[in-house]
Amino acid sequence: DYFPISRISDLQNHFFFLFHHWNDVGSYLGYRGLIKFLQGDEDRFFYPKERLTFDEVEFLGSVSRMTGHSVAVTPDKLSKLIFDLPEYQVTINGETPDEYGNLSYYLSGDESTQRGFDHYNFLYQKRENLIEFNTGRSEKDNVLFISDSMSNPIRELIASHFNKSYFISLEVMYQEDKFFKVEDFLDEHPVDRIVFFLSVDNLMPDGELQYFIG
Repeated sequence: DYFPISRISDLQNHFFFLFHHWNDVGSYLGYRGLIKFLQGDEDRFFYPKERLTFDEVEFLGSVSRMTGHSVAVTPDKLSKLIFDLPEYQVTINGETPDEYGNLSYYLSGDESTQRGFDHYNFLYQKRENLIEFNTGRSEKDNVLFISDSMSNPIRELIASHFNKSYFISLEVMYQEDKFFKVEDFLDEHPVDRIVFFLSVDNLMPDGELQYFIG
C-alpha cells in the first residue's frame, strides 16, 4: 500500500512546509491506511481525543536547514494528536525509557528554543536500532516493522493493534552493528509478519533497503 498525494491540498494539509515528513494529520491518515491494509476490517481505528498545538515553538525543518535558515519563512505549526491507548510496555535498545517521546518538555514549556532544533525527532521519539512494544495481547500477531523516521509519530498507535511490535531502523542498526542480520533477529524474536514501512526513497536499493538486501 502507499500514501497517495493527488492534489496540492494533500501536501498543504498533511505535510510540513519546511520539513521532509508528514505532519500529525498526515501521519494519522498514514496509520489508518496501514492498519486497513494489514488488518482489513478486523480492527477499529483509534481516534484522537485531543490535538495539542505548540504555538510558541518555532519549527524550521530540514528544508530551512539546507539554506542555513537564510530565507525568511513562516515556521511550521507543531502539533501532536493525543489518544487513549491500551497499556503497553516499551523498550528502546533493550532499556525502558523514562518517557516515550518527549511530550512533557512541551507541556511544561521546557522545549528547546534553538533555531532549527529538530522538534520532529524530539517530540515524536526518534528512530533507534530497536524499539519494542508489548501490549500483552497474545491473541494478536507479533510484527517486525522495518521502518524509517516516517513511523516516529505513530508507532504507539500501530503497536496497539498487535501483541509485540518490533521497529528496526536498519540504517541506525548498521551504524552500531555492521554484522546485524535480520534472520538472526528472527531466530530470537519469532514474528508472524514482516512489514516494510518506508518512504519511497528508502525503498530504493541505495536507500535504507540496502541494509536489508545487503
